[in-house]
Amino acid sequence: MISLGLTGSIAMGKSEVNRILQQHGLPVFDADREVHVLYESKSGVALLKPHVPEAIINGKIDRAALTKIVMADPKRLNALETIVHEEISKRRAKF
Repeated sequence: MISLGLTGSIAMGKSEVNRILQQHGLPVFDADREVHVLYESKSGVALLKPHVPEAIINGKIDRAALTKIVMADPKRLNALETIVHEEISKRRAKF
């Protein structure tokens, strides 16, 4: 199996390339989408609640609240990036 990585800045066409690949029947792991799924899930809340309980609103990770938290404290950003990247790497490996 061949694996490709697709990266780029905002508005570079990554989502469009993903759409085209999927239209051709190719499986696509979208890490950005997977983070959104994580933040909406009970497992994501359980994973992040010990680190940012104030970002849990209505049983989900509130992205606006999380942004305010990490922008105010870069150390928390680094810790959360490590946690989230590790979880997304696990999900990618299962994919």
